[in-house]
Amino acid sequence: MQLFLPRLPSGRGHYIVDMSIVPQELLEVIANDGDVPTAVTDVRDIGAATARIIADERTINRLVFAYGEVSSQGAAYQVLEGVSGEGIERRVVSHLISFSSGWSWIVDSWG
Repeated sequence: MQLFLPRLPSGRGHYIVDMSIVPQELLEVIANDGDVPTAVTDVRDIGAATARIIADERTINRLVFAYGEVSSQGAAYQVLEGVSGEGIERRVVSHLISFSSGWSWIVDSWG
């Protein structure tokens, strides 16, 4: 499973985070309390899942939602903090809005 990870305060691992297609400022905020379930698919599983969906007659002219695991931003932060031994500041937002020119959010709290 791939996760969108925030930067560590020490700077370790920045080369991994910097490869993300998601804007860095989005990786540094947590929606609501961080416990919102999110369906996650490992990129290595997409080909096999697509082949199975195409081959299954039940999926013809149907919308199919495929995922491998359910996780949350809070869980991702906990894993990274556990592995790194560093605490990560949490920027909590209540609303995340996409604009054609970029992203905007309302910050509710820090810490």
